[in-house]
Amino acid sequence: MPLSRLCAENRLRPVLIVDEAHHLRTELLEDLRLLTNYAMDSENRLTVVLVGHPELRRRMSMAALDALAQRSVVRAHVRGLARDEMGPYLAHRLRLAGTEVPLFEPPPSRQREGSPRARHDRA
Repeated sequence: MPLSRLCAENRLRPVLIVDEAHHLRTELLEDLRLLTNYAMDSENRLTVVLVGHPELRRRMSMAALDALAQRSVVRAHVRGLARDEMGPYLAHRLRLAGTEVPLFEPPPSRQREGSPRARHDRA
């Protein structure tokens, strides 16, 4: 296969990143597992990164996804931002967007806690 040869010659490993993976049907998650089986006798040719809500972790513990869960090397949970982290986070995001103008009243440190995605969407 051309992809296999390209990866071998250049010492590359393809990575498939699936965001919002908690929305995937069980059958599709099983298909992803089968992709990781490709050429497993020689070497692992594909790394799959599943990113999703806590529901994904619960689904991975289901018997139907046991084979996929066994191949899971790293599992991580990103917590929401604390109140004192909110102001610096939003200031950083605003700087990246090209402004230093304070856009929020009350200041972000007085707003409630929450996930970075929820706060980013508000900005």
